[in-house]
Amino acid sequence: IAVGGTAFGVVFSTLGKIVPEEHRAMAFGVGVAAGSFGQFLFTPIIGLLIDTVQWQNALLVLAAVALTIIVWALGVRGDQHDPNKAIEFDLAGALGSAIRDPSFHLLFWGYFVCGLQVVFIGLHLPVFLKDEGFDVTVGARALALVGLFNIAGSLTAGYLGQRVSKKWLLTVIYILRSIVMAGFLLAPITMTSIYIFSALMGLLWLSTVPLTSALVGQVWGVKYLGTLGGVIFVGHQLGSFLGAWLGGRIYDTTGSYDYAWMLVIAFGLF
Repeated sequence: IAVGGTAFGVVFSTLGKIVPEEHRAMAFGVGVAAGSFGQFLFTPIIGLLIDTVQWQNALLVLAAVALTIIVWALGVRGDQHDPNKAIEFDLAGALGSAIRDPSFHLLFWGYFVCGLQVVFIGLHLPVFLKDEGFDVTVGARALALVGLFNIAGSLTAGYLGQRVSKKWLLTVIYILRSIVMAGFLLAPITMTSIYIFSALMGLLWLSTVPLTSALVGQVWGVKYLGTLGGVIFVGHQLGSFLGAWLGGRIYDTTGSYDYAWMLVIAFGLF
């Protein structure tokens, strides 16, 4: 519930109403990059807090930081939208139009694949690398590198989303993810290949988010972008659940992640 209430759909619903359509994809890319920078910045801080004041007090510090959102919200302009920029519906019309449109369903399942891939890698990559003989800190550094390069990937996706077809950009990103994963598994796994994989995956990590949200706003308008973006985000979270659970289930059953990697790669190509 907490993740859903602070997810990109809520942020983009606000951004979509105060940013013109021609700059929306870039604004969404900046939003994703900001989230990635926060993750990159706070990860070592959280580790330091846990070591010094224990995890219970670290949670209290983070709760206090989260409460400052109330202060920042006071500076955000209220909902605004230009009806000349996109088709506008009432809520029932927006939902009905989206649900009847096959494109909306394709975006939903595309987001499903996104969630499946990123959570599988985020949760299971450290264990996979440990099984390959690497120290557990290597997995942590690899994920930090993913977060760092995701800043550049999200900004680039937002920039390109204003200049070329968003749907083809999404297609390229999903295909490249599968190629990068396949290349990582086929090549000898070394420290160098791990960090190259992390950097490349970082560039593709959440670069789908600004493009998907911008497409929703472009086709169905921004008045109910929060609702429609939330519906699509459900697909992302269903994929996230499957990536986490199925990856662990396959590992427990077979003693290896091989079939899980194949599944995640195949979903990306599909």
